[in-house]
Amino acid sequence: MGLRADLDGHQCHPTAPAKKAPEPAPDTKPADAEPVEEEHYCDMLCCKFKRRPWKKYQFPQSIDPLTNLMYILWLFFVVMAWNWNCWLIPVRWAFPYQTPGNIHLWLLTDYLCDLIYFLDITVFQIRLQFVRGGDIITDKKDMRNNYLKSHRFKYMAFFEFNSRLESVLSKAYVYR
Repeated sequence: MGLRADLDGHQCHPTAPAKKAPEPAPDTKPADAEPVEEEHYCDMLCCKFKRRPWKKYQFPQSIDPLTNLMYILWLFFVVMAWNWNCWLIPVRWAFPYQTPGNIHLWLLTDYLCDLIYFLDITVFQIRLQFVRGGDIITDKKDMRNNYLKSHRFKYMAFFEFNSRLESVLSKAYVYR
């Protein structure tokens, strides 16, 4: 009596038709599925590097001043502006480096430094996280009030930059 075995090895009735293997589901996506994001690549020399599109970047609501490298880079620009004002404004006053032919370049740089100071006060410093009673505070209103009442609001960021940079560098003596 010729009994057939199905796919699982079970004996089937001789008159039952053979079972077919299930067909794979068609590879179609539902109409309401989200479109796949386009990959962004940057071609440099002979290599392709994957990069994020600019529109995806969102400025953080709070900044950790101890570990955020973007903040340390920003402090570098603030310190450069501070050094410009600290050293070159008195030099221009004492020596005739500023002439009518180049005054527009000097003023442009002075205004750029002022813009850096303004952005530091209005964008970066009011977003710095701080610790109160062992908790890291990330509330926008509390961060702003803490900054406006702190000594940082009154003094330059030069010493803060030095402190943060030395805490990040593995060999701080090179910077000193």
